[in-house]
Amino acid sequence: MCIRLIGALIVAGVLSLPAGVYADPELAEEAAQAVAAGENSAPASDPGNPEAQAWPRQITTDQYTLYLYAPHVESWDQKLLQARAAVAVQSADAAEPTYGVVWLTAHTAVDDQKGIVSLQDLTVTKGTFPSAPDGGPDYLALVRQNVPAATRTIGLSRLQGDLAAARAVEKSRAAALKNDPPRIIFSTTKAMLVLIDGAPVLRPVPGTKLSRVVNTRSLLLTDQAKSAYYLYLVDRWLTATSIDGPWSEVQDLPDGLDAAKQAAVASKQVDLLDQAGSDARMAVDWGTFPTVYTSTAPAELIQAPGPLMMTPIEGTQLQQVQNSNDNIFQNTATQDYYVLVSGRWFRSPSLNGPWAFVAANALPADFAKIPPDSLASTVLASVAGTPQAQQALVDNLVPQTATVNRKQARLSPRFDGALQFRPIAGTALRYVANSATPIIQSRNGPYYAVEHGVWFLAQAATGPWEVAASVPAEIYAMPPSAPLYYTTFVNIYGATDDEVYVGSTPGYFGAYAVPEGVVVYGTGWAYEPWLGAYWIGAPRTFGFDADLAWDAVSGYGVGFGDDLYFGPWWGPLGARWAEGLDWRFRTFAAADLYGRWGPMVRDTASARATAAALGDWRADMYAGRDGYVYRRGERGWEGNIGGDWRRGGMEGAGLERQWMGRQMAMDRMGAYRGAAFGGGFGGGFGGSRRR
Repeated sequence: MCIRLIGALIVAGVLSLPAGVYADPELAEEAAQAVAAGENSAPASDPGNPEAQAWPRQITTDQYTLYLYAPHVESWDQKLLQARAAVAVQSADAAEPTYGVVWLTAHTAVDDQKGIVSLQDLTVTKGTFPSAPDGGPDYLALVRQNVPAATRTIGLSRLQGDLAAARAVEKSRAAALKNDPPRIIFSTTKAMLVLIDGAPVLRPVPGTKLSRVVNTRSLLLTDQAKSAYYLYLVDRWLTATSIDGPWSEVQDLPDGLDAAKQAAVASKQVDLLDQAGSDARMAVDWGTFPTVYTSTAPAELIQAPGPLMMTPIEGTQLQQVQNSNDNIFQNTATQDYYVLVSGRWFRSPSLNGPWAFVAANALPADFAKIPPDSLASTVLASVAGTPQAQQALVDNLVPQTATVNRKQARLSPRFDGALQFRPIAGTALRYVANSATPIIQSRNGPYYAVEHGVWFLAQAATGPWEVAASVPAEIYAMPPSAPLYYTTFVNIYGATDDEVYVGSTPGYFGAYAVPEGVVVYGTGWAYEPWLGAYWIGAPRTFGFDADLAWDAVSGYGVGFGDDLYFGPWWGPLGARWAEGLDWRFRTFAAADLYGRWGPMVRDTASARATAAALGDWRADMYAGRDGYVYRRGERGWEGNIGGDWRRGGMEGAGLERQWMGRQMAMDRMGAYRGAAFGGGFGGGFGGSRRR
């Protein structure tokens, strides 16, 4: 079976999660059938393919032209299909058609080889035409007379893709994460945050009396004899008598500072923040040097230079701080402040704290009333129940995929000294602590490692490594408290003797769905790093100025502050940021995770076959449960009310989820990637544990 093709079921994450994550044999069987269906879908130009007829289906009678739009699956057990569909009836003497919604049932027979579902005993159980006199009984009779004979088949991938979109939110992998407030620092001046990964760990600098703090990417030195700390940022040395500051510019440079700087730069373990165009560089070039804060605990910096400039948000009792790049709000009804940090909301009576976590589904109701066209609307993806939050949940299930050549892909991890193992609490697993490559030993078994979204297998941690064709369920059962939890979002969908089909969902990048109905960044857990000759960082939640957002054009993604001081960054996004790309905001779909293995090509034949199976849904009409027909245009959702298209009337986020699922089915899952991976790719130090 050609594993480059896969059904649209991936849209809902059903295929993207391996055994042990979802104990749902029925969905697993559907997924297998979806793969078979995609493999044998006939191209759209094939006149023998029943799916070659575009949707909507057109039926012409003596007096009317009837249009039946692609159905919305409400339930399907591979035997009985229940669905609803938008219909339009156009008469010769009418300028506009009359729209309605019909409900259908049919017994189904699946032809896996052709990817076709035959509809038997198709029955129109009910229907409504709200703008027609008396609800349109004549139109309903017309539909009942013509639709069953004209609609006898439908594509398997179409049905499964639509069903997957309907199940997306219910089936989202909602993790119980930690939401303890970090240290939130509020600054009324332009500021920088330097994070240290726990208590300072010192290593002597040869040839000097200085020691370097190695568990930070900033160049931080100390002269213990003088109880002095020295920090280099952009173009100058700062000093303080305590690691916590306050920091001031050094007037007389002590001996050894320049030598220590040159040695640290040569080791490639520090970041001087002197890159042209960075926030730090421009702040120095164009104004006063920012205030510097340091923290050895998880922390976030929010700032609003000068007096607060508050702007009311129309239709709410909320105000937003305008002279800030951070998401800071005030509820005038209570005078409480709210900040959004890493997708989590925190509340305080003062911007100086103390801060308390507020669940996204427990926010004041006014947050959901923020107008979509306001500057504050970017936070709607983090407000439970909003269409933006629902879209983010769906988008968070979409994987990047690739086909791996098992004979050419290579892995050569490096280790900081002799192998050092740590247990993974709550499991029988353990992992190699002193490698930037995540390496897990299964229960009394082989070793598994992840490199740029691909699983590898070896009988010893030192190799030799080969591409894995499967991964034990016990690995996918790791809890969020496990430092390698993110690896459970790298999945294997199928394998042949030569290739493995893999994919990674945004959980691998640190974006996780939570039971409150939103997606957040990071697990909230503080993990123990490795500190030997090298510092190997672990996943962190706070300190990056992480901003999760969804927009209708780009989709869902994460942005970070321009100057990240924590490092070494451990994720794919950070690796791209370190290469000088703009990660202020980048969608997960555009992250091109698998491109790092080498030249990638889109499997255009697969894209055409998938598009043929799904049909062109982008010009579709949507059948609301309320009996009205909806469409999604440039002005947003419009309902056909009283024969006219009017904004509003959308029933919750259900139609938006359907639209999102169909868009992703066409635009994202229709273009699969194929690759012939070759060469070695070793895990280096001073970088990531999560590769």
